[in-house]
Amino acid sequence: MKCSTWFLIPACALAVLTAMVSCGARRSSPTRDDTPLQERALRPAGSVRLETWHDDARQRDVPVQLHLPTTPEPWPLIVMSHGAGGNRTTGAYLAEALAHAGYAVIQVEHPGSNTAALQKGGKRFRRMRRNLQAMVQEPQNWANRPQDVSFVLDHLFQGSMATRLDADRIGICGHSFGAFTTMAVAGMTIDMPDAADTSFRDPRIRAAVAMSPQGAGTMGVNAGAWEQIAIPLLMLTGTLDEGLGGQAWTWRREPFEEMAGGPRLAHFALATFEEAGHGSFGDGNGGWLAGKIMSGANDDRFHGAIIQTVLSYFREQLGSASEVAPSWFAGTLGTQPHFADPTVRWSVQGI
Repeated sequence: MKCSTWFLIPACALAVLTAMVSCGARRSSPTRDDTPLQERALRPAGSVRLETWHDDARQRDVPVQLHLPTTPEPWPLIVMSHGAGGNRTTGAYLAEALAHAGYAVIQVEHPGSNTAALQKGGKRFRRMRRNLQAMVQEPQNWANRPQDVSFVLDHLFQGSMATRLDADRIGICGHSFGAFTTMAVAGMTIDMPDAADTSFRDPRIRAAVAMSPQGAGTMGVNAGAWEQIAIPLLMLTGTLDEGLGGQAWTWRREPFEEMAGGPRLAHFALATFEEAGHGSFGDGNGGWLAGKIMSGANDDRFHGAIIQTVLSYFREQLGSASEVAPSWFAGTLGTQPHFADPTVRWSVQGI
């Protein structure tokens, strides 16, 4: 195992965009945009669609937000899953950055653990906190969330979008309850009330990023739950990223520590952000309560570093829209371009 720490320094926006978002090795390059990536992430990369799709098999509506890039097709695809109390716009800062880098991004909203469920019965803090705790303890949500992801993939690849997307390059990213969803479709098993070691794995997913993943002892996740994950997986946490039940941030390291002891270490990585709390990985779009209850509510100081880490990992595992980036792992981390806040420090293990 190698462990490296990145001490970030300011970088020229042009160098950042050229190195991190350039697309020109095999196809024509898009028009260059010298605006800093953090500012570009505040506006759509190409077209944005808000739609609601109906799953006949489960009699369930699934709202989505689809971001389509301007780079040549077919596009690699990233599915995004929000945390408890979020919605299809949660995590827009990361979705837009990925779209600017040439990925089609679909943000999936999960009824039953979304903003509407959070605010059921009113918007008083205590009421919403009870709702938040209830939704993560509800086994139906444990099953519905990964099934929502599989349904969305079915819908995309059986419809008019099929030829515009690259079915061999699909990733998923989620925060908190979205990290649970991410790891479930990646192969994590869940002890459902009526069936232990239930798998919701979707073999179409080729790489995964789980921000604030759960350790053992909650939501049907127990020791050994991660043994069947066999695709590349990056986990992100922070040294103030506490669990909803009061668990120390080190609890979120458990999946990496268990998997790192096996023969598939090259698949797994863990990025730890100094002083990042639970809300540091989210934003103000619906999922604010989780951060307020725990720590680091909407702390966007970390967003640039999170974008850089997630984008680097997906480019390593899936390639960009037009080229496979130079290996994030093989090179010297200190030579990589930086566009994060210079006060942010983070380390990466398992590479």
